[in-house]
Amino acid sequence: MMDSITGQYWSSSGGEYSSVENVRLLDRSSSQRKASVGTLYLSATHTIFIENNPETRKETWVLHSMVCSVERPPATPSGSQLILRCKDFRVFQVLIPQERACLDVHASLVRLSRPEKYSELYCLSFNPNVNKEEREESWNFIDLQADYKRMGVPNNLWVSTLANSEYRVSVSVHVKDWTNWVMFNFSEIK
Repeated sequence: MMDSITGQYWSSSGGEYSSVENVRLLDRSSSQRKASVGTLYLSATHTIFIENNPETRKETWVLHSMVCSVERPPATPSGSQLILRCKDFRVFQVLIPQERACLDVHASLVRLSRPEKYSELYCLSFNPNVNKEEREESWNFIDLQADYKRMGVPNNLWVSTLANSEYRVSVSVHVKDWTNWVMFNFSEIK
């Protein structure tokens, strides 16, 4: 499994894999007829295959959230297979020489491509190695007041409100929210 903090790939048997070498990849959704040999990497967000061929050194990146299914057909004498079917109709056939590594990669890909809770999504679980002040400063990257003024807000249809100043209405809406005056001008409803 992938450790979201260190980015290391941990096998279910307790071993550590940062990569799996001598993997063969066949992109069945392209006109490619010959399998490429290279190294397979698992990150918190992507499965990455890098060819060993120094002339091309082609990289194939597959976003985990784009993986629809991960199939594991029976092992062959040359290794164990995984078939990745993506939501954009790409199909990748991966041949991993070691059975144990294939089982670990399969378990990790199934887990990474199907989070069980929203908190497991990378965008909600990523924790950068910066202190609290730097994280809070990043929210001031864009001056919302200046940006809204540039767009001509407030005007006769939009007004500034502190309706969500304590995040009771929505946890994702900014404290200084702009609401549509037509929708929230309750004095006109009476």
